[in-house]
Amino acid sequence: MEFPTDSTFPMSSDTDTESSSDNDTLNFFVSVYNELDAESSRPKKKMVGRDRIRANEVLMNDYFVENPLYNSETFRDRFRLPKELFLKIVGDIEASEGWFQEGYDARGKPSFTPIQYDEYLAMSERTSRECLQFFCNAVIKLYSSEFLRKPTSHDISRIYAAHEARWHFPGMLGSIDCTHIEWKNCPRELRGAYVRGDIKRPTIILEAVASNDLWIWHSYFGVPGSNNDINVLHTSPLFQTVTDGTAPSSPFYVNGRHYIRGFYLVDGIYPSWSVFVKAPSFPVEAKEKAFKKLQESARKDVERAFGVLKGRWNSITSDSTPSPFLSLVMEIGLMTWH
Repeated sequence: MEFPTDSTFPMSSDTDTESSSDNDTLNFFVSVYNELDAESSRPKKKMVGRDRIRANEVLMNDYFVENPLYNSETFRDRFRLPKELFLKIVGDIEASEGWFQEGYDARGKPSFTPIQYDEYLAMSERTSRECLQFFCNAVIKLYSSEFLRKPTSHDISRIYAAHEARWHFPGMLGSIDCTHIEWKNCPRELRGAYVRGDIKRPTIILEAVASNDLWIWHSYFGVPGSNNDINVLHTSPLFQTVTDGTAPSSPFYVNGRHYIRGFYLVDGIYPSWSVFVKAPSFPVEAKEKAFKKLQESARKDVERAFGVLKGRWNSITSDSTPSPFLSLVMEIGLMTWH
């Protein structure tokens, strides 16, 4: 904006010295204002014309018409889900979450369709982030009671039986371990907290308990990668139900002796608690050697679960500070896997 100068409003020639001084003062402030206005001006944000209607037609022709361009195998590789399961989730979310129901914008144009929310489908970055947030909340609200629940007494009995049959460990609840998920876009100022010397890249730690069928029934995600398994355990909610008295009954017997709750297989870094079973570091007798071999084999369950999980979701690319939002994304990954 250009401020008017004295040439715009000429002064009368019949002025005294005081009027001339006022004019000079006005011109000075006008010049300063115009200089500051020129320095603070910024180019306007470029508006991108996104044709979401055409993008939806492309998506439908690629995957969802009667004879799509890509087959079911390609769909599963692209979306990490079978098409039938994908469409069921879409239907459930559309029915329960108004944000995903079709409508019209202020210009009278159709909104995005429930299956259209993807980064290449003519959607702005802000809308994509809002969509992901609403999607995570909706999926957790709909499915967490089934796929993110803690084991019931019946589940624990089934887990006991499966582990005893496979590994000959009565009372085994599962294997607990931690893995590092790479954070590709970690801000520079946070790298010190998320980089560990032996890994050399920013990571976020996932603690999990997995059974032999790869059911991850406990997960704790978000601890900076510079920590170790002990630091994670001390902040983990793994034993919260035990301490508050809401844990399901899970007794078992070994050689006629009664135990009130099961145990977890762990590696050597974990503390020597009664609920943790570790292999001897330096076995000498044949029984110790056999036990060490069996324990390490059984612990492969959680490592195998991590391998499958990373094979589908290898890294996190968010450039924001770790928050409950990233935990939501990880929980969605765990649910869609199961």
